[in-house]
Amino acid sequence: MDITKTPIGTSQPADKSALLGSLMTDFNSRLLTGLAGKNLLYFDTGKLLNTVIANPSAYGFTNTTDAAVQLSLGKVPSPSTDGYLFADIRHPSARFHRIMSDWIYSSLQAGNRAALFPILPIRRSGTQWLTIDNRLQAFKNFGYRGQGFFVSGDYANSSVNASADLPKGNSNGGGFVLGYEKAFTEQLFSGVTLGYGHNPFDLGNNQGSLDYDEWALSVFASHKLGAFNTSVSARYSWLDFESDRTVVLGPFKSNERGKTDGDQFGVKGQIGYNFVVGSILHGPIAGLTWERVTVNGFDETSGSVTAMNFGDQARESLRSRFGWQAASEIDWSGAKVRPFVQMSYDFEHLKDERSYRVGFVGGTSGLDMYTANQTGGYGTLLAGINTELSKTIRFGINGTTTISQPGADNAAVNAMLGVSF
Repeated sequence: MDITKTPIGTSQPADKSALLGSLMTDFNSRLLTGLAGKNLLYFDTGKLLNTVIANPSAYGFTNTTDAAVQLSLGKVPSPSTDGYLFADIRHPSARFHRIMSDWIYSSLQAGNRAALFPILPIRRSGTQWLTIDNRLQAFKNFGYRGQGFFVSGDYANSSVNASADLPKGNSNGGGFVLGYEKAFTEQLFSGVTLGYGHNPFDLGNNQGSLDYDEWALSVFASHKLGAFNTSVSARYSWLDFESDRTVVLGPFKSNERGKTDGDQFGVKGQIGYNFVVGSILHGPIAGLTWERVTVNGFDETSGSVTAMNFGDQARESLRSRFGWQAASEIDWSGAKVRPFVQMSYDFEHLKDERSYRVGFVGGTSGLDMYTANQTGGYGTLLAGINTELSKTIRFGINGTTTISQPGADNAAVNAMLGVSF
């Protein structure tokens, strides 16, 4: 606390006020030197006090110079002094302490929510894989000849349930994928895609948002050997994040904003076997997906006392999948209609306990925030229809949703239009 700004400090002669300021500066300097490098977050109440004094009405104060009571021992301030900054000649009022507690709470909450940065791209990447999975599924079940281009678009909803490590939030995002595919033989098929996605994530209760954009480059291939089939795909994404954090200090509300970037890499493999019963193909599938997301550290840019910095982060995920799929082909007015459904049990294996550091912009202290993946199993349902409208035109639509996923719910709808030649 800056004693020179209190009523007892401002009432001193210039020489004594300067001495108080010198003593306070020396004490704070020694304190910060001793705290440097420690695992803690130092809240500089002197900076907060100066911020309030510079704009008192915004924080609900009407008097920043006088004490609500002259003698604090056993005295209760009058209701008429509710807008006073100082309770007595040395100490701030209860209103200022409430603002301090708001600052502490919002800062710790900001440190906690930063864990979402590397989590959301992995949650969202399931819909990017969806387009590729759809093309691979069509080849494995019904084959493909020649080569062609395709474009797809998706809409996805992703929600995160509140926990000790993460805040609650919801995302409604979308994107598109442009792709090229080719069948080299009746047994070998591959392709490449370039995709873009925009994913706004609302933290709810007017707490702010976390948005990110991605450009993703993917390659995929599949090989069939009799009734057996295998596939593999790899994906690299460039990520751009924007954070908008609402800070409420008493009646005062502001927004802290920051930008950063990162990348994401993933590899996915799957094997399967097809039984044929009349016009129906069905059989087991088993797969493994590994992904890693890195996010670079950044500073919020307001320059205010509440602006924070966030360190680098990285997250890994390893998920297995075991399930069953079925598909059929129906001739409808000359078009080949191919409905399909897949039900699987997915499991997150990596707990990936990790930490990242948060602090205040311009500060010397920092606090390590600890988080981990929510491991466990959940169901995934995928269903859709692929249609060959003619020898050269293809159309497909499908949807997917998770069932009882630990800490989250994810669903997406995807539509694809292709031209072969």
